[in-house]
Amino acid sequence: MRKKYALRTGLAVLAALATSAFLPVHAAAAPVDKPVCKGIGNGDLCIEKTPTGKPGEIHVWYVKKKGPQVTAYLAWQNLKGGKPDGKIFGSTPVPMVAGKTYSQKWPTYIGPGCTQGLIQETAPKKQLIRGPVSCG
Repeated sequence: MRKKYALRTGLAVLAALATSAFLPVHAAAAPVDKPVCKGIGNGDLCIEKTPTGKPGEIHVWYVKKKGPQVTAYLAWQNLKGGKPDGKIFGSTPVPMVAGKTYSQKWPTYIGPGCTQGLIQETAPKKQLIRGPVSCG
């Protein structure tokens, strides 16, 4: 009797382990579109976003590779027909130096269309640098 019980219990444990080994670890995490990056002179500006039609996030980051320090903030903007459409969503300006990566995420509903990553430089000069576009 004990051998049959031990065998059944052992098989049940093995079956549970085998089944759980194939379950996704992050099943609740939303999939993310592929990052899109663009060289903008002194570094690379990148954007990625969760898929369309649900709450998610837009992630913009800048890898500053060279050049003098600038004060700037990361931002994004929706595009309509390939042109800027509406408000620019930005972070707080920070000093950016070569050799560092700067990153910002915005939780938001992801609608259809394209979104562009931006850097708004505030010092030493004011300029808006338009980066890569993520569509989906």
